This record gives sequence, C-alpha cells and structure tokens, in this order.
Amino acid sequence: MGRWVDEYFAAYARHAQTAHPETGPADLARLLSFMSPDIRYEDIAAEMVFMGHDGVQAMGAMAFKMSADMTMVCISTQMDGDQFAFEAEVHGTNTGALGAMAATGKELPPTGKRFVLRTVTVGRRGPDGKVISHKDYWDAGGYQRQVGLVA
Repeated sequence: MGRWVDEYFAAYARHAQTAHPETGPADLARLLSFMSPDIRYEDIAAEMVFMGHDGVQAMGAMAFKMSADMTMVCISTQMDGDQFAFEAEVHGTNTGALGAMAATGKELPPTGKRFVLRTVTVGRRGPDGKVISHKDYWDAGGYQRQVGLVA
C-alpha cells in the first residue's frame, strides 16, 4: 500500500473492531491516529453525525454491535490534495441492533442474517494531515432487505 489513503483505509476497515474487548484499544488508537480531535464523521444513510474522537469511538461501538464479524474489502482509493475517497465492499452478519435511523427514529433489530454492502467514503484532511471530515454513503434499503427487515 504505502499511500496515505491506503493506510487510512486499512485502519478504517477495522472500525467495527474498535469495540472488540481484546483488540479494540489497539484498533481504536490506530484509527484515531489518522483523525483530528475535531473530526466530523457523518453516516449519511443513517443520518447520524459523530463529533471528535469520542464520537468516532461511539460510531465504532455501534458498528460492532450491528455486526461483530464485519470485514471490509477495498475496491478503489483516490486522493487529490487534501481530498480522499474510497469504495469498499462490507461483509458481515447482523448480530445486533443497528442504532436508531433518523428517518424512523427506531432501532433496527438483529436478524442473524448475512449482508454484503457497497460503500463509498469521501473526506478531507486538515493542514496537519489529519482527517477533519469523513462521510460514509451506503445503501440502507439494500441492507434492510438483505437482513430481512423489509421485503
């Protein structure tokens, strides 16, 4: 890998594991080493915003709850100046509730079913090279169909 965006993806790909009782602290420290303390992390599909390192830690805990076995495969990365993007495929099992979606205000219950999602992340780094903006886009409807929450 070697390029900054590839290294960032490798750290971000383990965001759900940041809440794992054994490996979580090391994964969280690695992920946060790329991020400004003032990061604004947006989950566009869930209509949720997480602020700062504490917010990123909360986001990782929600992801771990949703899918304790989540993995990510990088499809492509791009970088231009302080802007970056990557496309990924996310695999997992819906092992726990997904936090309240802003559109419904209700938690989505666990179903135990497998899912595969395509995601796109775009973001920006600040003058110090740390991520100040991270936005995830994914198909919430496709997720809900795959795990059996909607027909």
